[in-house]
Amino acid sequence: MSARRKYVSGIGFLLAMVLTLSACSAGANEKSSTGDTKDLRIAVALGDAVSIDPARVLADAMQLITPLWGDTLVDVTQDDPTKLRPALAESWEASEDAKSYTLHLRKGVKFSTGATLTAKDVKFSLERFKNVGGSPAFMLGGLQDVTVVDDNTVKIELDAPDSSFIARLAAPNIVILDSSDLAQHGGSAATDAVTSDTSQSYLDSATVGTGPYKLKSWDRNQKMVFERNPDYWGTKGTYDQVTLLDVRTPATQAQLIAKGDVDIAMDIDPDTAKSAASGVKVSSTPSYNLIYLAVNNAAPGVPELGNAKVRQAIQMAVDYDGISKGLADGAKRPAAVVPLGFQGSDDVTPAKYDVEGAKKLMAEAGVNSLTLPVVYANVTWYGVPQKTLWEKLAADLSAIGITVDLKPVEYTEWATQFRANTIPLTSGLWAPDFYDSSGYLDVFGRNDGALAKRVSMNLPEGEDKYDEYLSTTEQEQRTSIATDLVKLMKTDASYIPIVQPNKLILYRDALTGVDYSPNKQITIATIKPA
Repeated sequence: MSARRKYVSGIGFLLAMVLTLSACSAGANEKSSTGDTKDLRIAVALGDAVSIDPARVLADAMQLITPLWGDTLVDVTQDDPTKLRPALAESWEASEDAKSYTLHLRKGVKFSTGATLTAKDVKFSLERFKNVGGSPAFMLGGLQDVTVVDDNTVKIELDAPDSSFIARLAAPNIVILDSSDLAQHGGSAATDAVTSDTSQSYLDSATVGTGPYKLKSWDRNQKMVFERNPDYWGTKGTYDQVTLLDVRTPATQAQLIAKGDVDIAMDIDPDTAKSAASGVKVSSTPSYNLIYLAVNNAAPGVPELGNAKVRQAIQMAVDYDGISKGLADGAKRPAAVVPLGFQGSDDVTPAKYDVEGAKKLMAEAGVNSLTLPVVYANVTWYGVPQKTLWEKLAADLSAIGITVDLKPVEYTEWATQFRANTIPLTSGLWAPDFYDSSGYLDVFGRNDGALAKRVSMNLPEGEDKYDEYLSTTEQEQRTSIATDLVKLMKTDASYIPIVQPNKLILYRDALTGVDYSPNKQITIATIKPA
């Protein structure tokens, strides 16, 4: 996943949204489902779901949207996402060199189109996912060949060893699609799919997966409605339909749930959660997401950031406990940008808040004072407003002689500048796309990793270590290698974890089973009237 985002909307948008929702709630078909099984209504920020084509978009909202209509080959165990369980694949085997994988498919599974799942759909879906070349494609970057052994068996060959490959297949984006139906609507899995595939608009209007629901309608910037798939192979949805209302601020979501206009509010900050209305419960669960600082080694006009001691000083100057208690409901943080609970992270002690130690490092680097332009996204990520965060960080850094020039911008502008490697210092969010440390070591720990490139990181020791991590299947050895990489990343301090925030959810007390899901945000299938 990717830097996932929550948009901060203008007052005009909020007023329009409240009026729209008030008008909608007057209709008999739009009432809250509290106490019945007609319509489960969820308030969630959908702003980053510019498309629901899983091969093209990495977005926070997709973790909730895609599992409604699609299934992956394997899934994670919800209370321990590092443990895998069967989904569309009932079983699998790996070669000793971790370059070849054979998967055996569940029989009798039907798509929402009525077609039966076969191995050719798996081949098409995986090859399309890679060849369309969208932002999620890196997850299958090592895919070399997919062979249909028979209707219920596929063999996958990789171009290099990858012991994390089965874990990658649990990423919500890697859903299996009805290849015949999609091919009739512009879908292509060919090597030129980046241009030849024209099915995005179709997938935005008609889902073709095997999931418990199927898309009924999408009114952009307002709502998405999913209706129950009566032919679903697994545990069928309790509700006739699920409505996702596009509401982009915690306060508005809380107002709607207080009035009974929605049943669940997904994007809540700690202050809003503390003032939850009567009849509304609060769920707070540690997440696997990270809010981090990114320090650019090659920032234009700021050569000082190329010195590891300056980056380490910044790392020591942050009052992590103050930020956690004030903004993140007391959430913890790891030593580097690999979440707690992942291989290699739990055994490394995070850097401590030490102003005097930070001053000493600045002096050793020969830097008495420094002014840094800070461009940051003016958004709220997992309940942490970046504006408030940076006001606190500005005070922390001033104590060691660093002045920050704060420049809040809209998310799209921030993302453009960050990707162009032009921001000296910023903050970001990363949520796991799949539950293996390689999902972080790959993008943050290698010099040519997607996020490492944005700060011109120079960590040559990490390259061989990462290859070694992927090539071994022995878990103790993997943990040892991952621990070494976490230590290297902590010392390098190009990326500095600020907090691993909790996921806060509000829900009506007439519901039960509203459980946090690490890869689906919530598990819709478990939700029922109390």
